[in-house]
Amino acid sequence: MIQPRLLTDREELAARLTRDADVHLYELGDLDPFFFPACRYWAHPSEPVTVLLYEGADPPTLLALEREPSAALAELVLCLADRLPAEVYAHLAVGLAGELTGRFRVERHGVHHKMALARGAALELDTRGCTRLGPADRPQVEAFYRVAYPGSWFVPRMLETGAYVGIRESDDPAAPWVAVAGVHVVSAAYGVAALGNVATSPEHRGKGLARRACAGVLRALDPRVARVGLNVAADNAAAIACYRGLGFARACSYEEVTLTRS
Repeated sequence: MIQPRLLTDREELAARLTRDADVHLYELGDLDPFFFPACRYWAHPSEPVTVLLYEGADPPTLLALEREPSAALAELVLCLADRLPAEVYAHLAVGLAGELTGRFRVERHGVHHKMALARGAALELDTRGCTRLGPADRPQVEAFYRVAYPGSWFVPRMLETGAYVGIRESDDPAAPWVAVAGVHVVSAAYGVAALGNVATSPEHRGKGLARRACAGVLRALDPRVARVGLNVAADNAAAIACYRGLGFARACSYEEVTLTRS
Protein backbone atom coordinates (compact mmCIF):
# COMPACT_ATOMS: atom_id res chain seq x y z
CA MET A 1 0.00 0.00 0.00
CA ILE A 2 1.29 3.45 -0.86
CA GLN A 3 1.95 6.21 1.66
CA PRO A 4 0.16 9.39 0.48
CA ARG A 5 2.11 12.62 0.84
CA LEU A 6 0.39 15.50 2.62
CA LEU A 7 1.40 18.60 0.64
CA THR A 8 1.52 22.06 2.19
CA ASP A 9 3.83 23.86 -0.24
CA ARG A 10 1.50 25.97 -2.36
CA GLU A 11 4.04 26.51 -5.14
CA GLU A 12 4.54 22.75 -5.53
CA LEU A 13 0.79 22.29 -5.54
CA ALA A 14 0.30 25.03 -8.12
CA ALA A 15 2.88 23.41 -10.39
CA ARG A 16 1.03 20.08 -10.16
CA LEU A 17 -2.43 21.53 -10.68
CA THR A 18 -1.66 23.89 -13.55
CA ARG A 19 -0.76 20.90 -15.73
CA ASP A 20 -4.51 20.72 -16.38
CA ALA A 21 -5.86 23.93 -14.90
CA ASP A 22 -9.37 23.69 -16.36
CA VAL A 23 -9.90 20.36 -14.58
CA HIS A 24 -8.27 21.51 -11.34
CA LEU A 25 -9.53 25.10 -11.21
CA TYR A 26 -11.20 24.66 -7.80
CA GLU A 27 -8.07 23.12 -6.30
CA LEU A 28 -6.01 26.02 -7.66
CA GLY A 29 -8.43 28.60 -6.28
CA ASP A 30 -8.33 26.96 -2.88
CA LEU A 31 -4.58 27.65 -2.68
CA ASP A 32 -5.51 31.29 -2.01
CA PRO A 33 -4.92 32.33 1.64
CA PHE A 34 -8.67 33.02 1.95
CA PHE A 35 -9.42 29.28 1.48
CA PHE A 36 -6.16 27.41 2.12
CA PRO A 37 -6.53 26.99 5.92
CA ALA A 38 -9.59 24.76 5.29
CA CYS A 39 -7.74 22.53 2.80
CA ARG A 40 -5.72 19.35 2.91
CA TYR A 41 -3.99 18.19 -0.26
CA TRP A 42 -2.52 14.71 -0.72
CA ALA A 43 -0.31 13.44 -3.51
CA HIS A 44 0.51 9.98 -4.78
CA PRO A 45 4.18 9.28 -3.91
CA SER A 46 5.19 8.27 -7.44
CA GLU A 47 2.46 9.50 -9.82
CA PRO A 48 1.37 13.09 -10.66
CA VAL A 49 -2.09 12.83 -9.10
CA THR A 50 -3.38 15.01 -6.27
CA VAL A 51 -6.61 15.07 -4.27
CA LEU A 52 -8.09 17.81 -2.10
CA LEU A 53 -10.25 17.60 1.01
CA TYR A 54 -11.96 20.96 1.56
CA GLU A 55 -13.21 21.23 5.14
CA GLY A 56 -14.80 24.66 4.85
CA ALA A 57 -18.16 23.12 3.86
CA ASP A 58 -20.59 20.81 5.61
CA PRO A 59 -20.14 18.03 4.71
CA PRO A 60 -16.47 18.31 3.71
CA THR A 61 -15.83 18.06 -0.02
CA LEU A 62 -13.35 15.69 -1.66
CA LEU A 63 -12.00 16.50 -5.13
CA ALA A 64 -10.35 13.56 -6.91
CA LEU A 65 -10.28 14.53 -10.56
CA GLU A 66 -8.61 13.66 -13.85
CA ARG A 67 -9.86 13.80 -17.41
CA GLU A 68 -9.70 9.98 -17.35
CA PRO A 69 -9.55 8.06 -14.04
CA SER A 70 -6.26 6.28 -13.43
CA ALA A 71 -5.31 3.37 -11.23
CA ALA A 72 -3.05 5.78 -9.33
CA LEU A 73 -5.93 8.12 -8.49
CA ALA A 74 -8.10 5.21 -7.24
CA GLU A 75 -5.15 3.89 -5.21
CA LEU A 76 -4.60 7.31 -3.63
CA VAL A 77 -8.26 7.75 -2.62
CA LEU A 78 -8.48 4.19 -1.22
CA CYS A 79 -5.34 4.74 0.85
CA LEU A 80 -6.90 7.90 2.29
CA ALA A 81 -10.15 6.15 3.30
CA ASP A 82 -9.29 5.96 6.98
CA ARG A 83 -8.12 9.59 7.07
CA LEU A 84 -11.32 11.02 5.59
CA PRO A 85 -14.38 12.03 7.59
CA ALA A 86 -17.03 9.32 7.88
CA GLU A 87 -19.00 11.11 5.15
CA VAL A 88 -17.81 13.38 2.37
CA TYR A 89 -19.39 14.93 -0.70
CA ALA A 90 -17.07 14.04 -3.57
CA HIS A 91 -16.29 15.22 -7.08
CA LEU A 92 -14.77 12.21 -8.82
CA ALA A 93 -13.34 11.44 -12.24
CA VAL A 94 -15.97 9.54 -14.22
CA GLY A 95 -15.68 5.83 -13.40
CA LEU A 96 -13.74 6.31 -10.18
CA ALA A 97 -16.80 5.75 -7.94
CA GLY A 98 -17.01 2.15 -9.12
CA GLU A 99 -13.45 1.56 -7.91
CA LEU A 100 -14.36 2.72 -4.41
CA THR A 101 -17.45 0.63 -3.67
CA GLY A 102 -15.45 -1.86 -1.61
CA ARG A 103 -14.47 0.80 0.93
CA PHE A 104 -17.35 3.29 0.72
CA ARG A 105 -21.10 3.33 0.37
CA VAL A 106 -21.66 5.44 -2.75
CA GLU A 107 -24.73 7.63 -3.29
CA ARG A 108 -24.63 9.04 -6.80
CA HIS A 109 -25.78 12.56 -7.67
CA GLY A 110 -25.23 12.46 -11.41
CA VAL A 111 -22.69 13.38 -14.04
CA HIS A 112 -21.60 17.01 -14.20
CA HIS A 113 -19.54 19.03 -16.66
CA LYS A 114 -16.68 21.37 -15.96
CA MET A 115 -16.87 24.33 -18.31
CA ALA A 116 -14.18 26.92 -18.94
CA LEU A 117 -14.46 30.44 -20.31
CA ALA A 118 -12.62 30.81 -23.58
CA ARG A 119 -9.67 33.07 -22.83
CA GLY A 120 -9.53 36.19 -24.93
CA ALA A 121 -13.19 35.93 -25.96
CA ALA A 122 -14.57 39.36 -26.84
CA LEU A 123 -17.99 39.14 -25.21
CA GLU A 124 -20.76 41.69 -25.08
CA LEU A 125 -21.91 41.35 -21.48
CA ASP A 126 -25.39 42.60 -20.61
CA THR A 127 -25.11 43.68 -16.96
CA ARG A 128 -28.20 45.88 -16.69
CA GLY A 129 -29.50 46.09 -13.14
CA CYS A 130 -26.53 44.28 -11.61
CA THR A 131 -25.46 45.42 -8.14
CA ARG A 132 -22.30 44.31 -6.39
CA LEU A 133 -23.07 42.52 -3.09
CA GLY A 134 -21.13 42.59 0.16
CA PRO A 135 -21.30 41.37 3.75
CA ALA A 136 -24.01 43.91 4.64
CA ASP A 137 -26.34 42.16 2.15
CA ARG A 138 -26.11 38.80 3.94
CA PRO A 139 -29.66 38.70 5.45
CA GLN A 140 -31.36 39.40 2.12
CA VAL A 141 -29.08 37.07 0.19
CA GLU A 142 -29.63 34.21 2.62
CA ALA A 143 -33.40 34.78 2.43
CA PHE A 144 -33.17 34.74 -1.37
CA TYR A 145 -31.29 31.41 -1.48
CA ARG A 146 -33.71 29.76 0.97
CA VAL A 147 -36.44 30.24 -1.65
CA ALA A 148 -34.59 30.25 -4.97
CA TYR A 149 -31.84 27.67 -4.35
CA PRO A 150 -32.27 25.82 -1.03
CA GLY A 151 -29.55 23.31 -1.97
CA SER A 152 -26.94 25.94 -2.78
CA TRP A 153 -23.35 25.83 -1.54
CA PHE A 154 -23.52 29.48 -0.48
CA VAL A 155 -21.20 30.36 2.41
CA PRO A 156 -21.80 33.87 3.82
CA ARG A 157 -18.10 34.74 4.05
CA MET A 158 -17.95 34.54 0.25
CA LEU A 159 -19.66 37.93 0.15
CA GLU A 160 -16.30 39.31 1.28
CA THR A 161 -14.80 38.42 -2.11
CA GLY A 162 -16.56 41.24 -3.95
CA ALA A 163 -17.55 38.71 -6.63
CA TYR A 164 -21.27 38.38 -5.84
CA VAL A 165 -23.87 40.23 -7.89
CA GLY A 166 -27.63 40.63 -7.47
CA ILE A 167 -30.52 41.97 -9.54
CA ARG A 168 -33.53 43.50 -7.76
CA GLU A 169 -37.19 43.23 -8.66
CA SER A 170 -37.26 46.99 -9.31
CA ASP A 171 -35.10 50.09 -9.01
CA ASP A 172 -36.26 50.52 -5.41
CA PRO A 173 -33.16 49.88 -3.23
CA ALA A 174 -35.40 48.07 -0.74
CA ALA A 175 -36.84 45.70 -3.38
CA PRO A 176 -35.97 41.99 -2.96
CA TRP A 177 -33.30 40.27 -5.03
CA VAL A 178 -34.69 38.20 -7.89
CA ALA A 179 -31.38 36.87 -9.26
CA VAL A 180 -27.99 36.33 -7.63
CA ALA A 181 -24.72 34.89 -8.93
CA GLY A 182 -21.28 34.62 -7.42
CA VAL A 183 -18.27 32.35 -7.07
CA HIS A 184 -17.28 29.22 -5.19
CA VAL A 185 -13.61 30.17 -5.25
CA VAL A 186 -11.64 33.17 -6.49
CA SER A 187 -7.94 33.89 -6.30
CA ALA A 188 -6.19 36.87 -7.83
CA ALA A 189 -2.88 35.36 -6.72
CA TYR A 190 -3.46 32.24 -8.85
CA GLY A 191 -5.57 34.00 -11.49
CA VAL A 192 -8.62 31.72 -11.25
CA ALA A 193 -12.28 31.81 -10.25
CA ALA A 194 -15.19 29.38 -10.33
CA LEU A 195 -18.63 30.81 -11.06
CA GLY A 196 -21.33 29.43 -8.77
CA ASN A 197 -24.44 29.79 -6.63
CA VAL A 198 -26.37 31.08 -9.64
CA ALA A 199 -30.11 31.31 -9.01
CA THR A 200 -33.28 33.14 -10.01
CA SER A 201 -36.44 33.37 -7.91
CA PRO A 202 -39.09 30.96 -9.24
CA GLU A 203 -41.53 33.64 -10.39
CA HIS A 204 -38.87 35.46 -12.45
CA ARG A 205 -37.32 32.55 -14.33
CA GLY A 206 -37.14 32.53 -18.11
CA LYS A 207 -36.33 36.23 -18.40
CA GLY A 208 -32.55 36.00 -18.84
CA LEU A 209 -31.83 37.32 -15.35
CA ALA A 210 -29.41 34.53 -14.41
CA ARG A 211 -27.37 35.24 -17.53
CA ARG A 212 -27.23 38.95 -16.68
CA ALA A 213 -26.19 38.20 -13.09
CA CYS A 214 -23.45 35.86 -14.35
CA ALA A 215 -22.32 38.59 -16.76
CA GLY A 216 -22.09 40.94 -13.78
CA VAL A 217 -19.84 38.47 -11.98
CA LEU A 218 -17.63 38.08 -15.05
CA ARG A 219 -17.37 41.86 -15.28
CA ALA A 220 -16.36 42.02 -11.61
CA LEU A 221 -13.77 39.26 -12.10
CA ASP A 222 -12.29 40.54 -15.36
CA PRO A 223 -9.45 42.65 -13.96
CA ARG A 224 -8.60 40.07 -11.28
CA VAL A 225 -8.39 36.64 -12.93
CA ALA A 226 -7.33 35.14 -16.25
CA ARG A 227 -9.20 31.83 -16.02
CA VAL A 228 -12.86 31.29 -15.08
CA GLY A 229 -14.66 27.95 -14.88
CA LEU A 230 -17.80 26.42 -13.46
CA ASN A 231 -19.53 23.12 -12.70
CA VAL A 232 -22.99 22.28 -14.06
CA ALA A 233 -25.18 19.18 -14.05
CA ALA A 234 -24.96 17.41 -17.40
CA ASP A 235 -28.75 17.25 -17.67
CA ASN A 236 -29.31 20.97 -16.98
CA ALA A 237 -29.76 22.00 -20.59
CA ALA A 238 -31.03 25.50 -19.81
CA ALA A 239 -28.01 26.35 -17.63
CA ILE A 240 -25.57 24.88 -20.15
CA ALA A 241 -27.13 26.99 -22.92
CA CYS A 242 -26.83 30.08 -20.72
CA TYR A 243 -23.15 29.42 -20.01
CA ARG A 244 -22.35 28.68 -23.64
CA GLY A 245 -23.93 32.00 -24.53
CA LEU A 246 -21.50 33.66 -22.14
CA GLY A 247 -18.51 32.00 -23.81
CA PHE A 248 -18.02 28.84 -21.73
CA ALA A 249 -17.21 25.47 -23.29
CA ARG A 250 -17.08 21.96 -21.79
CA ALA A 251 -13.66 20.98 -20.46
CA CYS A 252 -14.44 17.52 -19.03
CA SER A 253 -17.07 15.52 -17.17
CA TYR A 254 -17.04 14.17 -13.62
CA GLU A 255 -19.43 12.59 -11.08
CA GLU A 256 -20.78 14.02 -7.84
CA VAL A 257 -21.37 11.44 -5.12
CA THR A 258 -21.67 11.13 -1.38
CA LEU A 259 -19.10 8.70 0.05
CA THR A 260 -19.82 7.10 3.41
CA ARG A 261 -17.05 4.97 4.85
CA SER A 262 -18.11 1.31 5.10
